[in-house]
Amino acid sequence: MVALRAAACLVIAGSVVFLPALAQDSPETQTIEQTVFATLEAKVHEAEEALLEADVERAETAASEVVRDLATPSALEEGLSPADRSTLEARALDLVAQCRYALGDKSGATEVIERLVTLHPGVEVSGDIVGPKYVELFEGLRSKLVGYLKVSCSPLPCERVLVDSAEVTLGSLARVAVSAGSHDVALERHGFEAFRLSGVEVAAGDSVEVIGEMEQIARDLIVATQPAGVMVSLDGAELGVTEAGGDEGASLPMVLRELSPGTHQLVLHAPCYQRVEMPVEVVLDELDPGALDWDTIVLRPSHAYLEIHWGRSEGVVLIDGAPAKSGKNEVCPGQHELELSLAGRRAWFETVEIGHEQTLTVSPRPRPSLAYAGSEGFGEDLLRSLGEDWNLIMLDRDTGEELLQPVLDQVLSAAPGGIPFFPERFFGRETKLAESVRRLSPDADLLATWVRGKRGVRSVRTLVLVDARRGLIEASSWSLKDDSTAEALRGIFRVEEVSAVPFLGLDLAGRNGGPPVIAAVHPESPLAGVSAGSLLVSVGGEAISSVADYVHLLARLEPGSSLALTIEDGGVQKELSVVVGSNIEVVNPADYGSSFLLPVLARSESDRKTARGVSKLAGSLRTGMILAKLGQVRGAAAVLDGADLAKSVDPSEDARGTLWFVLDKLMQQLDDGAEYASEVSARWKALPEARFGGRNGPPLRYAQ
Repeated sequence: MVALRAAACLVIAGSVVFLPALAQDSPETQTIEQTVFATLEAKVHEAEEALLEADVERAETAASEVVRDLATPSALEEGLSPADRSTLEARALDLVAQCRYALGDKSGATEVIERLVTLHPGVEVSGDIVGPKYVELFEGLRSKLVGYLKVSCSPLPCERVLVDSAEVTLGSLARVAVSAGSHDVALERHGFEAFRLSGVEVAAGDSVEVIGEMEQIARDLIVATQPAGVMVSLDGAELGVTEAGGDEGASLPMVLRELSPGTHQLVLHAPCYQRVEMPVEVVLDELDPGALDWDTIVLRPSHAYLEIHWGRSEGVVLIDGAPAKSGKNEVCPGQHELELSLAGRRAWFETVEIGHEQTLTVSPRPRPSLAYAGSEGFGEDLLRSLGEDWNLIMLDRDTGEELLQPVLDQVLSAAPGGIPFFPERFFGRETKLAESVRRLSPDADLLATWVRGKRGVRSVRTLVLVDARRGLIEASSWSLKDDSTAEALRGIFRVEEVSAVPFLGLDLAGRNGGPPVIAAVHPESPLAGVSAGSLLVSVGGEAISSVADYVHLLARLEPGSSLALTIEDGGVQKELSVVVGSNIEVVNPADYGSSFLLPVLARSESDRKTARGVSKLAGSLRTGMILAKLGQVRGAAAVLDGADLAKSVDPSEDARGTLWFVLDKLMQQLDDGAEYASEVSARWKALPEARFGGRNGPPLRYAQ
């Protein structure tokens, strides 16, 4: 016996399993393969049954057909795996040889046996049917054609043995039969340098020993966790989750294969457990080349808290889809999806990240939802600022592309001369586009997207806004080189939340020099006792030298705060203390039309449906006025008619006067409700001193 030695590399001890390498076939390929194998196997079985029944001619015919089919390149043969083909071929050749031997054709049997042992040196045959003399003939011929390779690996058993690039299975004596001649041998095991030996000469009937003394180049690591279900990451790559089934609630061992020598970073994390990060030092050990087997790693429970501040009785706050209570909610550390369901819609949603033992306070704030298709033009800084006032929904690429073409077609066809440059804008309608937005992004109140195009030779980007509820479109263009785009967008999407303004109820008249004159005092003013004709000297310690000074100072006052005023009446100055009143913000229809309307409309609609008190009323007023400006008469009339303006929120009656004035103009455009139209007209005409558009606007009687 000849002994050959070489070096290769192993990681851990384990059973030696030799299986043919199988490719991952598609279900269709597997079905074809199974059908072909079943057909040929049935024919081999037919030959075996015929031989048992002594119908030798039929047996040889059936077996020969299988040999012929396997030897002929065909679509059927191509559907077989190498292992199945080898098995069928060996069985069929053995049957043909037995049949010829039973028929007395010893030379014919010898020819087939020589072919069989050449193609399949390790095949075993039986003489149960045709007798032991057939086995003697077979073994005698094989001894003249076949030798053996006796294979062993050190320090751990081989996992794969390849002879002439084909994977083979070792027999019970750890040897493999090969045809006499020269062969290439490869021994493999994960974590070790593969051993390859070329030109191994094997003589017929001889046995050559091949010993692979392999060099280790990597090592396995065995990890188990408590609890199971822990994500295991190594050096930043996620390797999988530990499986349940171990003792006392621990996981089954997970084998991390072939770690190179050196330091690795192991990370274990699972919901509601503290994250474990630890270095792993892998050292190769000639005396113990097996896997590094750690004790079970126990993860400690982890908690976090979300403090929800939502003081209203209506609406439901959800944490990851489950209802949450107002106050402290215990959650697992990590990322959570929060949302507020109010008035039948998602009025607010947000993603938060919370760490171990951290408490995060969240105050849901109803706001409109802005869907945007594509990120071009919406930089991170802009999106961060918009996220304070809008629920942001980024549409995926496919959804964005599905919306983009209809937007492009509508905008370009509706404005053949080109979209005007900002601050001017194009306005139009497209109900089908709105239907698409509602279908693809049902939460969206407004869609924003960019369209690239040309204005002559000038490259431009067009911002397109779509009202998902009414099918309204606004668009404006910017040059690609315009650096002011982001700032302009902030202005377009900015949400004005001022819904209540300070109210002192004074009308001033300017003078050429000195403090302005108090021309009139509103009956509901907190300064109702002050006489007209007095001078307003100072407010809150600040001197008032003009009407402009007063207007600027008034804008900074907080309703409900205490304030000191100095007035001069008949040359005598008086110090007065007053509590600043509150008045609802008055919407002046004349202010609308020069800027983008759809963002304001989306916010106003959100306030009208989800806000409370003064903010809700302000939302109704803005929504109604914008719809009136857009020519949606009936919708505007319905919204404005539903705004309940009590004197407590509108002491100046400016808002009520503006509302009834606009409602009167709308009712005149409607064919129905003549009696109600007369009532509305009478209401606003009874308020001759109310200001159309607020205290800074003209008296109502001049606004016709």
